[in-house]
Amino acid sequence: MKVTIERSGVFDAKGKEVAVGTEMDVKGDEMPAWLIGKASAPKGKGKPAKSAETDPVRKARYDELVKGLSEDDFTKDGEPNLTALNQLLDEGETPFTAKDRKAFSA
Repeated sequence: MKVTIERSGVFDAKGKEVAVGTEMDVKGDEMPAWLIGKASAPKGKGKPAKSAETDPVRKARYDELVKGLSEDDFTKDGEPNLTALNQLLDEGETPFTAKDRKAFSA
């Protein structure tokens, strides 16, 4: 299956970092665990192993960042302000969306 690299930190078999935006072939029909959150499959091809909302690594990162927010970084409803939350992300990390916040707060 072909996947497109969306985040830095992916390395090829020779240990060389793969550039963001590069398409590469992976074995099987499912996204390998080591690429979850770092690559995407073309729409309609392959089976995603986990959605962004159910990816435990992404959920843990969300929880970690929420702990770093100040009291002013929450909405009147008590939800994290996405702008403030996403400002804490490292370069190349996928920003969190309202859909992520809803799933992770449930």
